[in-house]
Amino acid sequence: MSAPSSSESDFIDLARAVVHAHCNTPSVSCRLHDEQGYFSKTYIMKLEGKSDVIVQFRETPLDLSLYDVSAEKLGALVPTIEKKSTNTSVSKHVYIMNYIDGSMWDYALGAWPGVVDSYIIPRLQTVLRENIPSDRLELRRSVEELISIVPNLKNLPLSLSHVDLNATNVSKP
Repeated sequence: MSAPSSSESDFIDLARAVVHAHCNTPSVSCRLHDEQGYFSKTYIMKLEGKSDVIVQFRETPLDLSLYDVSAEKLGALVPTIEKKSTNTSVSKHVYIMNYIDGSMWDYALGAWPGVVDSYIIPRLQTVLRENIPSDRLELRRSVEELISIVPNLKNLPLSLSHVDLNATNVSKP
């Protein structure tokens, strides 16, 4: 992703400026995130004396309302995200978000689609089999009840997504 006249150093310079303006702290390093989208460029910026932040340059806007709903339901598992205004030809849309260490969902679960059957239910069964002492009948019943109702999750209009919906990432039936 890049306008023809934009170089890597243009993106890095803009990322540093966005971080400094947003956090009021200079960055000490900048590196490309391991995962890059087709229509975005994502950097991890290390701040002086603070944690990392993400700066993402995008060709298309993000629907930030999806992040609001996710953050309301999942709390700190969802990064905070803010669109930044820039007067530059480097990128149409610039976002800054807090960095959350860990694996991305698709790598952590390794089971798309069918996460309920291939991940949630087996994990609950393992908890039931290996982690609940035999004298904890009430806890055992609670986990058994969860196992019996968790298939209902498949009926929810829920999707875990990187929210990079564009012509390349959506196929038509």
